[in-house]
Amino acid sequence: MSIKKKLSALLILWSFIVLFAGNTIVFLAFLYFSKDRLETSLENSAEQLAESVGSGDALFSDPEPILQTHVPDEGMIRLFNAQHQKIYVKADEEDLLSIKPVFPKDDQTRTVKGEDFTAIVASYPIMENGKYLGMLELSVVPEDIFEDSRLLLTILLASSAVLIVLAAFVGVKTSGLFLKPVSTMMKTMADIEENGRFEKIPLALNHHDELYQMALTFNAMIDRLEAMFKKQEQFIYDASHELKTPLTVIESYAAMLRRWGKDDPEILAEGIAAISDESRRLNSIAEQLLALARSEDVSYELQPVDAANLCRQTAKRLSQSSNRSISVKAETPGLYAWTNEEKFVQVLVILLDNALKYSRFPVQIEVGSDNDFVTVTVIDHGTGIPKEDLPHLFERFYRVDKARTRGTGGTGLGLSIAHSIMTQHGGGIKIESEEGKGTRVCLQFKKVVDAS
Repeated sequence: MSIKKKLSALLILWSFIVLFAGNTIVFLAFLYFSKDRLETSLENSAEQLAESVGSGDALFSDPEPILQTHVPDEGMIRLFNAQHQKIYVKADEEDLLSIKPVFPKDDQTRTVKGEDFTAIVASYPIMENGKYLGMLELSVVPEDIFEDSRLLLTILLASSAVLIVLAAFVGVKTSGLFLKPVSTMMKTMADIEENGRFEKIPLALNHHDELYQMALTFNAMIDRLEAMFKKQEQFIYDASHELKTPLTVIESYAAMLRRWGKDDPEILAEGIAAISDESRRLNSIAEQLLALARSEDVSYELQPVDAANLCRQTAKRLSQSSNRSISVKAETPGLYAWTNEEKFVQVLVILLDNALKYSRFPVQIEVGSDNDFVTVTVIDHGTGIPKEDLPHLFERFYRVDKARTRGTGGTGLGLSIAHSIMTQHGGGIKIESEEGKGTRVCLQFKKVVDAS
């Protein structure tokens, strides 16, 4: 059963329950108050009749002239003396004659059910000067109540049937209205699956309810999926392009070696060197792709790390291998950062490697504190980065100058890896650069408040 049918059935069921409960209350209340009104009327009639007689002797000596005009419609009147003997009786309904009398000390009203009738009986003791003379009894069959209750029941059932049909109609329309965004979402998803295009749900700007929020969330998800899909396509394209270039070079040199390599030692040496360089380049690209994948999928175990000390160790190692000057300046000693030591070094090496490639001047590392963060800033005074390229630096395979980057062995993956690692750390990475003056790359790590 569809959700629309379930909602419609649920609305009909609840309507039926509410109507049934409401009609039951109305019907029972009608019976209760009608019976109570009739009982009160009988009590008042018996009391007024007894008080209007005046002398008890007149009533009991010749009751007929006094009582015969007070017989209720579809009822009965009876008079009993002090010895509980029946003195007078007159009935419009013969069934009422079978009612057994009771002789209460005070006035009393009761309901009597016979085989073929139901009657309300009012018993009223007759007293004179504190002396009990007898009892007056009025009985009536509440036929009017029965007729009115049957009419009321018919009206309630008929109106309930109409309301149930109306509830079914409203339920179908209402469920369709509320589920329209869901249906639209399902249709949109089916269209996406069928034609491969990312589509969004039109938003009803005048209704900011839960369904609007659901559609808004769906559209945001579609935007993210589309962005991820485009990034994936671009990544595959860029990776294919990066891998194709060295493979093309290797293939070209291999063909050249087959033709002339055996006869020309210089061509042989050139070809072997080129193939070796491109093989190393392929291996470097593969390693960086793996590193990028690991940086996105693996969570790191963080621990307190002396940022300045680790920067000095890394700078010393790279300075010796590159024969370049790398200085470390720590504003405050003993700054500890929440980080993974291996990944800290990996990011720092990426930044220092870029700084050394694109600057002929000494490189500086500044370690400082910014509120709740430890900052590590790598500064070079090289060629700088154009302003229009800054927003794209963390994109995979993005290179500011493709020719220059290829000449230095860059793949355009380093900063993307660094950004991914810093995101996993819960920190940040910011780049400030001015073309012709140099670049500042600032890493932010969460500060360890108490490193002891």
